[in-house]
Amino acid sequence: MKQETAKQNLDLVQEMIHMARNRVTETGFHFLLWGSLVIAACITQYILIGLGMGSASNYVWIGITVVGVPAAIAYEKRKEKREGVSSRFGKIYGLVWLGFGISLFVVIFVSIANQINPSPFILILVGLATFVSGAIIRFTPLMIGALVFWASAALSPLFSSVDFLLVYAVSIFLGYVVPGLMLTKKNRSNV
Repeated sequence: MKQETAKQNLDLVQEMIHMARNRVTETGFHFLLWGSLVIAACITQYILIGLGMGSASNYVWIGITVVGVPAAIAYEKRKEKREGVSSRFGKIYGLVWLGFGISLFVVIFVSIANQINPSPFILILVGLATFVSGAIIRFTPLMIGALVFWASAALSPLFSSVDFLLVYAVSIFLGYVVPGLMLTKKNRSNV
């Protein structure tokens, strides 16, 4: 019985050490990837609407999914090969973003079905997932980025749907790209 307890304690210590190491493995890649893609989509859609493309401009969002999802999956596969077994920390972190992805699709579907602009609701979800991620990895700039997303969503009634695309782009830059660059810099200095 005592041997089993000692082994459990050792396993717990090893898990905690592994979790501490995992804190620095968040490289900022996903924040930079999705931040860049979303900003590009916002600006592209804004321009296309200005050129009279109307609802056809919505296809840019499908384009970023086609580019972003395979890039994100390939990155995670390479990362998993490099790092080996995932810890509880890594699993929880991944589940936060899986939950975000599922919620994102539901919000988009319901918004489109009700002819409502999904952007403010997406920013609320992005804020939640970013805030929780910042708390998990103990990185305050992500938590501040979440506040930017929530503030932008709250300000959305002040803008037309078209003009809100520019607000959306700025909030993604401040909430994803800036913290993503800071994570990249932090990760490189810890190597």
